[in-house]
Amino acid sequence: MRGTSNAPIIVKRMLGIPNFRIKFQSILCLKKTILPRFPKMCKNATNTNAALKLTKSRAKGRNIVDEPNPAIVPATSETKAARKNSMTIRISYHNHVAEPRFTKILLANRLIIVYNSSISLMFQPQYSITDQLLANIKRISSLVTELNNKRFPNVVLLELERSAREVSSYASTSIEGNPLPLTEVKKILKSAPIHIRDSEKEVINYNQALQDLNRQLKIGEIKLSLHFILKIQKQVVGGLLPKFESGKLREKSVAVNDPISGQVVYLPPDVKDVEPLMEDLVEFINNHQNKIDPLILAGLFHKQTVIIHPFMDGNGRTTRLVTKALLAAMGLNTFNLFSFENYYNKNVTKYFLTVGEFGNYYELVKKIDFTNWLEYFSEGIIDELLRVQKLLPEISVSPENELQPYHLKILEFIQKKGFVNDSDYAKQTSRAKATRALDFQKLIELGLIERRGKARATYYVLKEK
Repeated sequence: MRGTSNAPIIVKRMLGIPNFRIKFQSILCLKKTILPRFPKMCKNATNTNAALKLTKSRAKGRNIVDEPNPAIVPATSETKAARKNSMTIRISYHNHVAEPRFTKILLANRLIIVYNSSISLMFQPQYSITDQLLANIKRISSLVTELNNKRFPNVVLLELERSAREVSSYASTSIEGNPLPLTEVKKILKSAPIHIRDSEKEVINYNQALQDLNRQLKIGEIKLSLHFILKIQKQVVGGLLPKFESGKLREKSVAVNDPISGQVVYLPPDVKDVEPLMEDLVEFINNHQNKIDPLILAGLFHKQTVIIHPFMDGNGRTTRLVTKALLAAMGLNTFNLFSFENYYNKNVTKYFLTVGEFGNYYELVKKIDFTNWLEYFSEGIIDELLRVQKLLPEISVSPENELQPYHLKILEFIQKKGFVNDSDYAKQTSRAKATRALDFQKLIELGLIERRGKARATYYVLKEK
């Protein structure tokens, strides 16, 4: 649903009703026609049942709001402004009528949806800045600065990026029970099989989502929104779920079962509360980007999304992908080199115990403490940054290792086809045969490619790390 980013926030504040959320389908003349009326009407608004009522000035008491057992709202005298806009807005209280999930209001042919949630919104996570968490944040900041200050030829990172995607695709799907080993994942990503099984499709989808996120980050900042999250989930479950469950919030109640015993261990929020909770979480993250440390924000988003469990399937994979994007957008720009999913996959049981909750959401919501998870989350990033640090070659840009456009052609060709031989390279450049041999040798010495085969059957592939 398209709308303005500021209007819902402004109107929510003006209304002063804690449990109400407002979404706009399109831009409205809020300041002139709507907002001035809200404070006066809503000054006595509390948690009692309330419903917005809209009548056209000529309707003379005819209610046009679509809701169960609507009360008739009498028309009263109109101001000049109301006549000009040909409508008035009312708020009436109905203690005898059950609160609807939402009220639809038609205003100048523009749809406004006012969500009436059964739970208190405004995400207010509980956590403590422990000595351990503070030490982890400082360590991450130091490691990131150290990595970012090193100068490497861009293409030195090429194979490491590919390797990180392979590890992430393997680890994130493995966490959810995908049986494919890392060696098989690498083969699939190099050359997708003709007849793809679901387990293979999961890996291919995740890898493609990673590549798309990388491209978006290089173009510009990624703005967190519910639309962005839904888009990621749609890509993750593409071809694996029915279309009505792809890129859509769940419309059914779900339960989280223990993978070993099969018993129910967690009951997520009801369907009616999923969208308000997700919108509230997105708003919290966006409003606190300059107030709370980026690592803490990313960690809060990760756990809270898992708690809400917004989708029928793909919750974990979607959450981990969006978390990676958040970290990158907030400055951790080694995004395409590391795989924190790998850390979680080393001990899946500990991951689920730390990120998840046990019991009924509505009984737990006010007791959830994010501290333990934030410590674990930050430890995982440290672990992976240290792994990346060891993988990066100890070289800097110099005439001896600086790569030229023709070197890039070799690497790009291998990325697309999986290998390259001298005949392939000759079609890409006008360089002499002896010079082409030197080009291959330089890439071998830099540890970027390796030679396979002999004599005329010689070919080159990216070097495995």
